[in-house]
Amino acid sequence: MLDNAYNILGVNKDSDINTIKRVFREKVKIYHPDLNKNISSEKFRNIVDSYNIIINTRQRKINIWDNIGELYFYIIKNFLKDIYITINQKEFINKKIFSFYANEYCDMCRSSETFLCMKCSGKGYNLFKSGNYITRVLCGNCHGRGKVFLCKKCNGKGKIKIKKIINKNTLIKVRENVFKVEKFGNKFKDYFSDVYIRVEDNT
Repeated sequence: MLDNAYNILGVNKDSDINTIKRVFREKVKIYHPDLNKNISSEKFRNIVDSYNIIINTRQRKINIWDNIGELYFYIIKNFLKDIYITINQKEFINKKIFSFYANEYCDMCRSSETFLCMKCSGKGYNLFKSGNYITRVLCGNCHGRGKVFLCKKCNGKGKIKIKKIINKNTLIKVRENVFKVEKFGNKFKDYFSDVYIRVEDNT
């Protein structure tokens, strides 16, 4: 199983942790189903599983957050997930700016009344088992805080939607018909996710 994981991820057995993480990031950007319609979700899942097998074997850890550090992991539905926008080719050519909505962490929740999150029992995360591996996933109800806030600004959601504008001149080309804007998506404290734009040919 371990040998096959190295082959699927495309790294050598003697590769260091940083190299493995770098290759994994590159694979995610190439094979993510939202960015490449020609790639099956099963192939993407195999890449993710292979990465977990290698990292868990190397570090002997179950906690996925320790494994990936600050990587904005696409599978986990955390607050800082990257934003994906699909625009048809005609609209992309004719427009100079594009608008979208992003989530921002609510700064008023800290001073609001709180109660224990029942979905995660106050832990801030939930455990999910897949085969022999256990993944700790951020609680979608309390967003990792372990408690729910009675906040008037966000109604206890912990986040608010903000309209943002992208200038076409700021786009970075990832590959054919796929562009991105770095650190302009969802916001959590001083951290931002990326925004990806896929241009769809409707001809």
